[in-house]
Amino acid sequence: MSTVNASVGTGACASPSTLAHMQLRHLDPKTFKCRAIELSWFQTVGESALGVESFSYQGEPHVVLAQPFAGRCLILTWDYGLQRFRPEEELSAPSVVSCKPLELGQRLFVLAARLWGGSQLWARPGPGLRLAPTQTLAPRRLLRPNDAELLWLDGQPCFVVADASKAGSTTLLCRDGPGFYPRQSLHAWHRDTDAEALELDGRPHLLLASASQRPVLFHWFGGRFERRTDIPEAEDVYATRHFRAGGDVFLCLTRYIGDSMVSLGPGGGVGSTSHKAGLTCL
Repeated sequence: MSTVNASVGTGACASPSTLAHMQLRHLDPKTFKCRAIELSWFQTVGESALGVESFSYQGEPHVVLAQPFAGRCLILTWDYGLQRFRPEEELSAPSVVSCKPLELGQRLFVLAARLWGGSQLWARPGPGLRLAPTQTLAPRRLLRPNDAELLWLDGQPCFVVADASKAGSTTLLCRDGPGFYPRQSLHAWHRDTDAEALELDGRPHLLLASASQRPVLFHWFGGRFERRTDIPEAEDVYATRHFRAGGDVFLCLTRYIGDSMVSLGPGGGVGSTSHKAGLTCL
């Protein structure tokens, strides 16, 4: 909020005790250690969304929603007068599962990964112009996309699209000229459900979850992703996320059957398992 002309909403810090009940607008982000806040309802969007991504375009806060039932990627921009997000543009995307934005200078790209009908890349050449479809992405490899992620490899922007079809393959697409083209096929025949980009040991890594085996961790080596290891005792994982705390990397693994898991990888490794309060901590 400090970088844009926006006001901070109501809310109070719950802990630590020295800052309890202090209003958010009175806190200095450089000094306070607020662990939790009281959030209140702010704004709703009519149609349900499968995913949401926040991004900045030309210094302005935006949000893009993947709305499969409405058949679109809905882009919202912050309205300083109304003090809320308002619709800016919508991209036609029936059966969309992920809308992934990328800002490159004055250009804006949005990857719309769709279960059916092919995944598309939309582009806006500059401010004030509308997004338009410019490319169908890897139609022979991406048969049933389930997730898409943005990552930077050797200073180059790339998308990875997890494909859930047994006949398709998860594909790494990197920028080449005006578009994005396949750089590498990953994990063919495994019906991947989710991809998560992360950094371990100072190198890019990619975690792929699939319906047919345990999550597999790849690392970037020699201009391509190479298999590094898998996550033990983690079958049927369909969604993954990661976060850092205290110098460690935690992987959150959501499963169809059995307990969801939080995996701790000190130094990028994987430890033994233990069970705590319904979660499995590795």
